[in-house]
Amino acid sequence: MSFGGTGKSPLVIYLTKLLQSKGKTVAIVSRGYGRKTKGVVHCNASHTAIEIGDEPKMYLSELDNTQIVVAERRKEGISFLLQSDDKPDVILLDDCFQHRYITPSVLLLLTTEKKPYWKDFLVPAGYLRDIKSAASRADALVITKTTGDYSALQKPKEWDSKHTFSSKIVYQTPVNEHGQEIGSNEVISFTGLANSALFEKHLKENYSLKKNFKFADHHYFTDTELEKIIQFGKGNSTQPNYMTTLKDFSRLSDSQRKLFGQNLFTIKISTPILEEKELIRFLTNKNILQD
Repeated sequence: MSFGGTGKSPLVIYLTKLLQSKGKTVAIVSRGYGRKTKGVVHCNASHTAIEIGDEPKMYLSELDNTQIVVAERRKEGISFLLQSDDKPDVILLDDCFQHRYITPSVLLLLTTEKKPYWKDFLVPAGYLRDIKSAASRADALVITKTTGDYSALQKPKEWDSKHTFSSKIVYQTPVNEHGQEIGSNEVISFTGLANSALFEKHLKENYSLKKNFKFADHHYFTDTELEKIIQFGKGNSTQPNYMTTLKDFSRLSDSQRKLFGQNLFTIKISTPILEEKELIRFLTNKNILQD
């Protein structure tokens, strides 16, 4: 219901791995926001983020044995998968709440702990892209980016009879393309996210953050912008290390990555559902995990 920042992509990765651990084959259908191609594209490692979108490119790097399809008309992407010889057991859609041409078997609504949808407003007054009453279509609510006990949020009464889950962000150790860990504490970061506040907070708490260069969500960095970041690092750090998110890293071309040498580090995150056993029961009852 919101314009980005709720953590849909990390949750898709988490759900894919969970379903696969239960023996299910999984495919993901995405719009491929910002891509330059049209129609249905069956993604593979040779595709760039410009061709398929940054989130599908990220899925490819993070998920094994998972088909990724992009299609602005998700129904066409689903039809492609169902007609293929390698038809998956489960198809996940990473953003379909407003896509009314599809009625999914299970519809999850994500909202953040800091800005739950019931305290938000429609654009331009807020970040909602649908009316609040549309939330009733969801089968379950996932409160993301939690930092503690979220019961004080006082959810709308409609959720008293529906499942509510929660997830938190877990930051992994940053590494460069060669798997090497960061060598010093001084960091210059750059992000193109809907909301980089938590990422920046993590860096400030764990590193000596000189500056975070912020860009718009899904931004494709130019060589000039990256050169500016590199020059800032050289002028403000004795041993500059550059850090970004996996989603941002997926939008960099090979030549852009080489600009940083071995000093570009990526922080991967995971967003586990804290009530995983309850989630598994929920998915089983919804026949997602049934044989």
